[in-house]
Amino acid sequence: MLPRPETLSQVDFVRLRFVLDFISPCLLNPAVWLGLRQRLRLAGRQTLEGHSKDDLSRWNCLFQPLLSNDPVALRKFQKPAPAFVLQWPFVQERVVDIGERVELEVLLLGTGISSVYDFSRSLIHLGPLGLVDGNGTYEVTEIQSVAADLSSQTVWRKENLFDVFSPNILTLDWWIDTHLPTYDNLTLEFATPTRLLVGGKPLRRPSFKQVFPFLLRRVTSMLHAHCGIEVVDDPAPLLAAAEGVDVVAKALRWYDWRSFSAGQNQALGGIVGQMTLAGPTLEEIDWVLATAALFGTGKGAAYGAGQLRLD
Repeated sequence: MLPRPETLSQVDFVRLRFVLDFISPCLLNPAVWLGLRQRLRLAGRQTLEGHSKDDLSRWNCLFQPLLSNDPVALRKFQKPAPAFVLQWPFVQERVVDIGERVELEVLLLGTGISSVYDFSRSLIHLGPLGLVDGNGTYEVTEIQSVAADLSSQTVWRKENLFDVFSPNILTLDWWIDTHLPTYDNLTLEFATPTRLLVGGKPLRRPSFKQVFPFLLRRVTSMLHAHCGIEVVDDPAPLLAAAEGVDVVAKALRWYDWRSFSAGQNQALGGIVGQMTLAGPTLEEIDWVLATAALFGTGKGAAYGAGQLRLD
């Protein structure tokens, strides 16, 4: 029986919900959420004008973390991903009308917590600029922080000066203990399109054996880059345990969306659906699944693609 890594108790994160009240209408779809990278970075640089080089460097590192100086770590872990994860408020393409309210949830992990104020200011500053070419302008009217009991506490309102607020700090071992099912099987749901690339080509009908290495790499890389811990010294036992997991039901399909950025009409997509898992070795890897449900997996995970749920 493989034990759960004790170092998971050292991992902190925050979950914020930004309440967006829309001032102009906008067609929102996966391509819009995935395109937030450039818009947020631009808004962030504007809010940091006149600030120190250290402030600007911290902001840039939130989006594009520096590579490790350790050559061993460079071989073992993926290129560092951003220290935050957005969760889409909805998957299907839809028009958001004037006066409509949308809640956008954002997780900031480990070292990313120190950038919570910069990130919040940037999302606020992006509002008048719009989500899509001047359309979809909005106002952030509240920032809520998710507590350990899963309640939401308002930590900032628009009528207040934007000052330091105190989000709830959550721990990864708490998350795992409270979000793992208590029965012998669990359902892994790919809630937003999950794009897993092998040799530059996406997996359209992956087995669990093919999916699990992506989850493990995402989890170990995020924890190493942003929490400074190496939770798995040798992945072989976990990969072997995943081999012993039975898929008792599977309902996956390919979800297409299109990106019209830069005048291109590019077909993109990923898998959505569910896998129901069982077997005696499932308990040995369940912490990986629970952590991956926080971080997502696959291409674009920081911006909401590859969101996972456990049931």
